[in-house]
Amino acid sequence: MGIDARILESGKIIWNETHQKNTIPGRPVEIKLVGENLVIVARFTFIGNQSGGQKLLVAQGQVWMADPSQGIRYQASVQTIPLEFDEEICYFPLGFLKPEDGGSSIEVRLNLRPYEE
Repeated sequence: MGIDARILESGKIIWNETHQKNTIPGRPVEIKLVGENLVIVARFTFIGNQSGGQKLLVAQGQVWMADPSQGIRYQASVQTIPLEFDEEICYFPLGFLKPEDGGSSIEVRLNLRPYEE
């Protein structure tokens, strides 16, 4: 599984980190992003071939964010994503912001490839 985590600000990449992780169906791959006032834990589990040959990826996200006016906020999400091998999947743990909105966003791009020796 290829994982490309990055921070976008006004549509431009200001931070990027890439990893390649091997896994088998049912074993999660986890990434953790830690910032000054933010912690994100994302866990991706490839489920494998379902009936009809469909492949599924389960994306679980947990976000802890320190807000001076509200204290620490926590948000969790679970999504099931149908996919094919070599198809790029984008995951936005904080939600999607359009570049023209001006703010920063965190984007995790995944690409699942079959294991080859």
